[in-house]
Amino acid sequence: MTQPASEGNGSTLPGEALGWRRAKSSVLLDTPWYRMRRDQGTLPTEDEYEYTYMEHAGGVCVIPITPEGRLVLLRHYRYPVDRWCWELPAGSMGDRADMDPEGVARQELAEEAGATCEELESLGKYYLAVGVASYPVHFYIAHGVVVNQPPSREVTEVIDRVETVSLEEAVAMVLQRRLISVESAFGIMLANSLLNARPRKAK
Repeated sequence: MTQPASEGNGSTLPGEALGWRRAKSSVLLDTPWYRMRRDQGTLPTEDEYEYTYMEHAGGVCVIPITPEGRLVLLRHYRYPVDRWCWELPAGSMGDRADMDPEGVARQELAEEAGATCEELESLGKYYLAVGVASYPVHFYIAHGVVVNQPPSREVTEVIDRVETVSLEEAVAMVLQRRLISVESAFGIMLANSLLNARPRKAK
């Protein structure tokens, strides 16, 4: 299994404790960003299993909040679904093995939104698509965000709009399915829940 040992019971991974016995593992595709793997083995029932899944180096997702309390969103063309998608700045760590998640988060904020921030607040690590992937994502709230420089995007990062909305409007975009990226939707709802639970600062 691909879960870190720390998420199991001591040094034993949950799959091992449950009796999943992996007999063979092969890599079907290997890229700088992720690996497609096929595992074959035996279940505790003695039934055989075959599992094909993605091993991802991980990513970051940034919830950028301006000094006025507004959220920065990007309208991004996404080739796999052939749609324009409203999103948060996000990116992969696979091709940046020498950087920590916070460094990647700051880089993605600058590259995609042309922005800097005063502080990054970690919201923790969550996994995407756990039925088909081992894909950890580190979520951050970026406080004091200012769009103050030209973006430096990759050739496939087609972003035609960078806009600010209230957090309430961002939540409405999720609930009304105007924002359909699950990673971004989760980041918005998580940040909204945490920020609304805090005492309001006096103006």
